[in-house]
Amino acid sequence: MSPSSLCSALQNAVTRRSQDARELLQTLISIPSESGSETAALLHAESAFRRLSGTCTRQAIPDSLTADPDFAFREEGRTYDGRWNLAVDLPGVGGGRSLLVQTHIDTVPAGDWAEAFSPRWIEGEVFGRGACDCKGQIAVMWLALAALSDLDVKL
Repeated sequence: MSPSSLCSALQNAVTRRSQDARELLQTLISIPSESGSETAALLHAESAFRRLSGTCTRQAIPDSLTADPDFAFREEGRTYDGRWNLAVDLPGVGGGRSLLVQTHIDTVPAGDWAEAFSPRWIEGEVFGRGACDCKGQIAVMWLALAALSDLDVKL
């Protein structure tokens, strides 16, 4: 497949999957995931990525992370015990380089924002806790991998 036809095919695949990505985003926004309470959102993301035929691995976050001199989020009482990251592996071929995308799923507290976990679309923009930091990025990552998977593109 030529680069231009691959680009066109990817654009079409993204268009076909965009509503699925939008639904994923809406669901992720509706799941409260304040720092330390992100398990339900991670489980939903894991389910979505598993449907892409990838391997999902839960990686424990060691509490010893906070002892690293470069650790930036020192906060009294913050613990990582029982928390984990999700690694999604869509294997490539040929022993080449790997593609790594990463973000976080936890959010800051909603405070008195009553509609924080009720996603709303206004003139093509989505509003809700985590819409752009960082649940939106998770939906975009899923969309990109779904489009590649739909086209059986091998990395």
